[in-house]
Amino acid sequence: MKSKMKGLIGIIILGVATILLGGAIYLSTSVGVQKSFSIALKEVYILKAINQLESIKQFLEYPINYSFSQAIYTVAKQSGYCNYNPSVPQESGIYYWRVKSSTYFPDYIGSLEKCLKKYLNKYADSLNVPEYKEVKIDENEGKISVITDSMMSKSVDTQTIDATIKANPNRTTYFDKKVLSSFKTAKRLYIDSDIIKTAVLNVIKNSCKTASKKYSCSECPKTPSQVHDDVCGASWKSETESKIKKAINSLNGIYGDVRIEHDIKYIDVSYSGTCDHTYKYKKECYQKCENIDGEEICNTVCYDVCDYCIASCKYTNQAEVKVLVKVYYPASDDKSLFYPVYDDGKRKLSKIVLRFYVRETIIS
Repeated sequence: MKSKMKGLIGIIILGVATILLGGAIYLSTSVGVQKSFSIALKEVYILKAINQLESIKQFLEYPINYSFSQAIYTVAKQSGYCNYNPSVPQESGIYYWRVKSSTYFPDYIGSLEKCLKKYLNKYADSLNVPEYKEVKIDENEGKISVITDSMMSKSVDTQTIDATIKANPNRTTYFDKKVLSSFKTAKRLYIDSDIIKTAVLNVIKNSCKTASKKYSCSECPKTPSQVHDDVCGASWKSETESKIKKAINSLNGIYGDVRIEHDIKYIDVSYSGTCDHTYKYKKECYQKCENIDGEEICNTVCYDVCDYCIASCKYTNQAEVKVLVKVYYPASDDKSLFYPVYDDGKRKLSKIVLRFYVRETIIS
């Protein structure tokens, strides 16, 4: 009876060990089976800890990607900056990239790295992963590297074992390099060149640059503004501003992987000028008669009188514009291409929208 009981216990223990280890352990005595079970149990705890750490390490790719999406959304919304930058002019959190001839192009990669680290470490804290000390973004390879100087650890503390398992949480992931198109395209159009200035200049460089009009002599001299109104029209200002608005709006559209919109906040057109006046004279004659020694003698007397005046004026035109530029990635409205982000405490799918101001004073 005892022998049968020992055999039954051995079978039960053997079954448990087989499930835990995925293999078979064959022992012939009750003492041997208990010893083997104890060893197996230690290995199971250790393997469980290793698997947990490995699962966390594999899972880190998701918070890295989510953090990158949030980082680029935030940085784009803040004109290329992660944190407030007092050295760059801004309005309501939207920074200027160009003010007349001065440009302020942000270090958007450095800003992305700062924001990515900030968001990623929130995930890391909830996963008991050490704080990431460094984040590197390689825009040429589309690579993200996250680095910490500490190891992840998992304690295994039971009655049979006391150990700490460690794993390196450093990770490298990759992203679609096209997501940076907003910054690269905007730099090409508004920093390396200046498409708004070019559009405005094309309007004002040929808009009533000279004016000439004939006046009666009594009306001269004329002021530049009087001649301007008479020749170019009193509605010149509003018409020119309307043409400038149309020219800037014509820049809206798709540029490669992005779509650009221009929100015109301010347009003001003015001019200054100088005028030369040329007076044209004509001769007027009359008969002057005198009685000399009883004889009337008449002579023709002529003199110059002003016939008319020509006012010839030259003008310098000036246009001041302020434009909010919005660069959307992707250009498509396909929501399957949008990015999961948080905004105002709400989770949503959104395009990446880069926003910045351009203020110009164009003179021609």
